[in-house]
Amino acid sequence: MLEIRRQNPKDLDAIVSLMKNAFPANADLSPEGMKREKERLLMLMNDEPEIEFYGLYVGETLIAAARYYRLHINLFGKVVPAAGLGALGVDLAHKKNKLAFKMMSHFESWAQLNDLEVGLLLPFRPDFYKRLGYGFGTIWNEYRIALKYIPAYEGKKDIRLIPPSAIQSMLDYHQSRLEHTHGMIQKLRRERRRIMTDKHWRYVASYDEQGAMEGYFRFYFQASEDASPSTYHIVVDEGHVESPLVLRKLLDFIKKQEDQVNLAVFQTCWENFHLLFENPLDRSGRTIPFGNRQLNTQYIGMMYKIFSFKEAFEQMSWRRYPDAELTVHFEVIDDYSERTQEAFHVEFYKNRASLTTKEASAHIKILHSDFSSLFMGTVSFRDLIQYACASIDDASHIETVDRIFSIPHKPASNSNF
Repeated sequence: MLEIRRQNPKDLDAIVSLMKNAFPANADLSPEGMKREKERLLMLMNDEPEIEFYGLYVGETLIAAARYYRLHINLFGKVVPAAGLGALGVDLAHKKNKLAFKMMSHFESWAQLNDLEVGLLLPFRPDFYKRLGYGFGTIWNEYRIALKYIPAYEGKKDIRLIPPSAIQSMLDYHQSRLEHTHGMIQKLRRERRRIMTDKHWRYVASYDEQGAMEGYFRFYFQASEDASPSTYHIVVDEGHVESPLVLRKLLDFIKKQEDQVNLAVFQTCWENFHLLFENPLDRSGRTIPFGNRQLNTQYIGMMYKIFSFKEAFEQMSWRRYPDAELTVHFEVIDDYSERTQEAFHVEFYKNRASLTTKEASAHIKILHSDFSSLFMGTVSFRDLIQYACASIDDASHIETVDRIFSIPHKPASNSNF
């Protein structure tokens, strides 16, 4: 008989054994590697109240496992709890038995039992999660820029490397940005612990005239492809700034590393980042007809699911919408069964949304996954209509609905869980 139950340290041998096969690319199969992984997971169990381990068992045999996270995310200006899923794995001998689906159903029941309205995950198989109603999040871009094309900044600046003894100041600044950044996730305890001890990452910050931090980059050095012992790439994989001026100051720091760095690699979800550079082309030399040259590479990161849209409109009462007056009937279609999952009316009036029984002026039909993306602000309604991912009975309302769900900045997070 199948049973899903919360796991404890006695289950660690079985968890490690299952996960080494579920994620072989990341597994150190040596006895020392297995021992280290067991110690790491034991620390997560004992010292991480944000994480709960669950396993699917046949009798006493573990055949699937996952970790459930209690995250804190900024949603439209307010930091609220949310559910995160990580390390979902199925035993090799039990694939294609819908065990991952059973674990996902249990995860979502756990989330709703704990009043967590939004689910988040980093997809290994986007198609699987999309069928379960998870919508694509913000696209990440990797730019590979020659340092000579990074703009210089000649104004007054106070740029400092953050020493290990002062890393807490960066974490405090990150926490302050959390309050103002839609989609940003509070760093988990395990993330904070790694940041405090990791020798790989370095941090550079800009300070204002009063000595307060006003932005930072996280970066590391990477060996250059030409294998030169004295030439590196500098990879910037996290950054938060309070203004365009601060961004220019930090970019100037990167530019000044030109004596030993031949390429800057920026991994960011900031849109139109290429506008900063005289020549933003990467160095691949790839083209497509006719004369179009490769600029960057793109990646899909976080996926989101609003478990109940009706409840979300009720409970996220703090969200403010662009000014528009429209009553909409939403019909939400389950991606997997293709049946109607929710149907309700929402009145948008004076920057607010409320459930209503008033007659609707527009009827929208949309998949759960695509509505999750639209609700979070990672896609526009106009694009969903353009690609037949949603339908509306009166095309004259497309522009209004598009404006209602538009937000200044797409959700931004590079949390690892």
